[in-house]
Amino acid sequence: MFSRIHPPPVCGFDYSQLSVIPRLSDVRPDKVTLSTRITRHLTRSFPFIPSPMDAVIGEDLAIKVLDRGGLPILHGFYDRPSELFAIVDAIKSRYPDKEHRLGLLISPDIDSLKDIIPLFDDRISVVALDTLHRSPHLHLNAIQELKHRFPHLDVISGNIVFGEDCGMLAEAGVDAIRVGMTAASINRGRELVGCGRKQASAVFECAQAASKLGIPIIADGGIQTISDAIIALALGADTVMMGRMFSRLPESAAPTRQNPDGRTVKLYRGMSRKETISDDLIAEGTAKELEIDRPFDETIDDWMKIMKLAISRSGCSSLEEFKTSASIEFAL
Repeated sequence: MFSRIHPPPVCGFDYSQLSVIPRLSDVRPDKVTLSTRITRHLTRSFPFIPSPMDAVIGEDLAIKVLDRGGLPILHGFYDRPSELFAIVDAIKSRYPDKEHRLGLLISPDIDSLKDIIPLFDDRISVVALDTLHRSPHLHLNAIQELKHRFPHLDVISGNIVFGEDCGMLAEAGVDAIRVGMTAASINRGRELVGCGRKQASAVFECAQAASKLGIPIIADGGIQTISDAIIALALGADTVMMGRMFSRLPESAAPTRQNPDGRTVKLYRGMSRKETISDDLIAEGTAKELEIDRPFDETIDDWMKIMKLAISRSGCSSLEEFKTSASIEFAL
């Protein structure tokens, strides 16, 4: 299983414990291609997905992601449905073509599937199920119901951390799998309930299993720096979903506040909060203040340059090759 990691690890591991091994290469960074699958039927050249959280994605950030050819996934948990309608309408007026459709995160309960999706059916291409924080026991049934009722929509589901679970999702008909549980910097699920897994371990194992099934995976959580995102892709992830990294941008939906010391910061908060989940679930989310980063375009330009440089240094010429051929060193 660990043939590309040197030496093989004997326990769970995180991104900070890994490095891509540089190779003698004649690949120029500016010639590296970043085309990758987001779902089984959707390919883009933008491997980053903002987390569908109320402190991350909104109209401004969604438009920026679409400008770069990516897939913004809006969350459907607004207090007033009119808020979501307004955002979707604003985006559609700017991008009326099918190539720039959105993703939408909803609860896996049947009422949500029946009532919400038809309202946005002509404006979305992907439905993501929030099965980590809302009605997780409905996970597999919801995928099957979605594929039956809306076969033209791709379904993203998760979150899982165990390779064998990929087979169950594939059998249900999923088109992409989110991998990660308790890895986010604002999630305290591991300390509350003792369940979770080191993110890099989960990504590598699930990528191995999912690749045999022809299903792309989304590494979701635990990304502290762009180098972490690079490691996630080297481990086999097709795309990287990030909350903290996008929440810091001026264009994010995170509330802006002024600290007593005069600093302007963004409030990054988890979706698993008491006011956003049902009483039968545990609130695992926390909140933290983040220094505001540079604007989206400047930040993304840097991310893309760094990613292309890393891929070229590994001896690869594309992200697709990088995911399967990069050699990785495990630091004991």
